[in-house]
Amino acid sequence: MDHSDVALYIMTPEFGAATQLEKIDMLDFADVVAINKTDKRGALEAIRDVRKQFKRNHDLWDATDEDLPIVGTIASQFNDPGTNQLFGMLMNQLTERTEASLSVEVQSLANQSEKVFVIPPKRTRYLSEIAEQIRHYNDWVQRQAEVAGQLQALHTAQSLLGQGADGAVAEKAKEVQLDLDPKVLEWLEQWPELRARYEAEVYTYQVRGRDIHVDTHSKSLSHLDIPKIATPSLSGWRDLTIWGLQENLPGYFPYAAGIYPFKRQGEDPARMFAGEGGPERTNKRFHYVSQGM
Repeated sequence: MDHSDVALYIMTPEFGAATQLEKIDMLDFADVVAINKTDKRGALEAIRDVRKQFKRNHDLWDATDEDLPIVGTIASQFNDPGTNQLFGMLMNQLTERTEASLSVEVQSLANQSEKVFVIPPKRTRYLSEIAEQIRHYNDWVQRQAEVAGQLQALHTAQSLLGQGADGAVAEKAKEVQLDLDPKVLEWLEQWPELRARYEAEVYTYQVRGRDIHVDTHSKSLSHLDIPKIATPSLSGWRDLTIWGLQENLPGYFPYAAGIYPFKRQGEDPARMFAGEGGPERTNKRFHYVSQGM
């Protein structure tokens, strides 16, 4: 106090009960009081209690909250309104005490500090939610796979028994089919046709109403036909369901292999390379390779 023109007291909301404020002498001497970390729980109540104590200490019973030199701040936050308001208060106090031209316009309490969250508090568990959803999905896939396997077994039993199939088998098949997702059943029934399209010489699909024709095989140096997309050799509905719901072909849910059935010409993945020489040499080598030489 003997060596400074303006006294600033910085405190945090964790001062305990409101009665503890009576023991803080600096509330009697401070020209400006800053309550930092107002993003903590209970900060608004702390500001209210400090204002009440400040009024009692200075006999400012009729003063409004806007007139008190008390401001809440979040110093860790960029361009914090409360910190800007604190700066204005200090400059105005220095101007008044030293007659230096440092005065600035003080922001109103309407622009007091408010924590800006990158991740909203309600979504702080978003990674856990994602993990939980994946676990639920995997459990659902396993249940669907078991149902699909049972349904296929019942259909096989019906086909083997033929006309002599017991009505209980057909009834059980209808019952089991109710537990199988209709979209999964449709995919299983259409799978042989879809696999045949990939095993044909040319695969045709549409993009924006235009037919795209793609050769499904490429020739190796040994003149062997190598399929660009190898379809699984699975016949059991149980295994097919697990593969279809968790991997599937390119262009189909869950799009684990891309959103298009095939990659276009020249769309092969590129590989960057570095580590030999300086950046100029690496850049020169990259341009050399990009020219197809």
